[in-house]
Amino acid sequence: MKNLYKIAAILFMLAFLVGVGFLVNDLTVLQDRLAVALDLKDLAQRQKMEPVLWQLVLHIALTIGAALLTIFFLMLNASRAKIVVARQVEEEITRNKQEKEAVLEDAATAMRREIEEKAARIRAIISAKAGSDDFYTQVLAAIAEAVEASQGILYLSKWREGVQYLELQAGYAYYASEGLPQTFEIGEGFIGQAVKDKRTLVFNELPEGYISVPVVSGLGKGAPKSLLIAPMLDSDKKILGAVELASFRNFTEKDKLLVEEAMALLASHMLLLATSANNEE
Repeated sequence: MKNLYKIAAILFMLAFLVGVGFLVNDLTVLQDRLAVALDLKDLAQRQKMEPVLWQLVLHIALTIGAALLTIFFLMLNASRAKIVVARQVEEEITRNKQEKEAVLEDAATAMRREIEEKAARIRAIISAKAGSDDFYTQVLAAIAEAVEASQGILYLSKWREGVQYLELQAGYAYYASEGLPQTFEIGEGFIGQAVKDKRTLVFNELPEGYISVPVVSGLGKGAPKSLLIAPMLDSDKKILGAVELASFRNFTEKDKLLVEEAMALLASHMLLLATSANNEE
């Protein structure tokens, strides 16, 4: 549509210029044509028409000049208006971008603050329950509740005949059903693969029946729909264990970061205990 308007404007301008050309040509021969039409053969009579004709030419020239100036200023104003609109659009885009970045920054800050607060509570439980018989159960419960998990298992790394594997250490809202494995080799299943790859895995919207151990309460039972598996690594990325959490809701990026933070806290505590034991020996 814009191109059509441009073509129409160019055609009208060309027609205007052609019309001006014809008008100028007619004015140059107007005196002779009037003389012929009025049968003015006397030179003195022809000369009397010249001031009137020049006045007419001047008026026409002024009118054409005014029209051209009007067109020029209209085009200039339109061009400036486009520049102003473009500048306003650019400023609006910049303002929206800044507002969006501010919102994202605020959201990221709020998420980080919430993670730090929940991690601090988990750290407090690790310190308070250190050395107790149900230490790992209490820590797992704190992690599960922090991310609203409905079920959880904590595995610790073990060695047997030079082969490293994961062994179930504690459970949250979990009962060991007959036939379910209590140990996993590194790389076996999702839990073993997460540990092998040393990265957190999140599976939301699991297919019906994937989790075979339901969450049971006094009001009923049901199978969770989402799964989060995070390895527990020391500062040298050595495998210390892993946690597996299930939930009826989807796990978020905030949940993932919080569980990773909790695993780092637990790993630090385990390394501290190992160092203390070695020093005592």
